Amino acid sequence: MKFILAAAWLLLASAPAGSEGTPECALTIKASGFRSAKGQALAALFNSHDGFPSKGEKAYRRASAEIKDGAAVFVFSGVPYGDYAASVLHDENSNGRLDSNWLGIPKEGVGSSKDPATRLGPPSFKDSAFNINSEELEIKITIRYNRKN
Repeated sequence: MKFILAAAWLLLASAPAGSEGTPECALTIKASGFRSAKGQALAALFNSHDGFPSKGEKAYRRASAEIKDGAAVFVFSGVPYGDYAASVLHDENSNGRLDSNWLGIPKEGVGSSKDPATRLGPPSFKDSAFNINSEELEIKITIRYNRKN
């Protein structure tokens, strides 16, 4: 009996991370409000404030999608439960980054989760954060453009 228990413990101890029943979610982000299908839509999912919302290289996960009928859909599978914030960019010139003017005002369309009101500067992680605590979650993000661009 001790051998069976020891073998079972050894199997559990050597199992890969996430296989012990850690809850995960299939997160769908539906972004709308794109002014054209030119370029691509880029999404970044952040699990901390570091880099949010515009430094995609610091994101927990990233994805790109085709823009069709003013909308784009992103699916992130296997996302552990927790707090996240998402940002979406209309990368109109397909250069893989957010283009802005000399003041830092975006020249391309942007949006973030929970659509927080912003006056000066980008939204904060705190104002955009949402909690994942179910096997499936869908959030919506509206893309906004600076009026002068």
